Amino acid sequence: METNGHTSQCPRCGAMKVRDWAELTEDQIFLISRLPDFEDLTMPELRRSRFCTKCWHRRDTAAETFA
Repeated sequence: METNGHTSQCPRCGAMKVRDWAELTEDQIFLISRLPDFEDLTMPELRRSRFCTKCWHRRDTAAETFA
């Protein structure tokens, strides 16, 4: 399954729950802002990331882009 050119399956847990920042709910964004794994990231870094809403694995879409 593809979403916005990216696979929507989590590489960590295998769930089909990977979402872009814009697809997250207000509650999910609140949770991300409280998780210690993401506290050192800037808002632009978070907004260009994709998150698994099951295990909260983060993938940076800029790191996935090849030149």
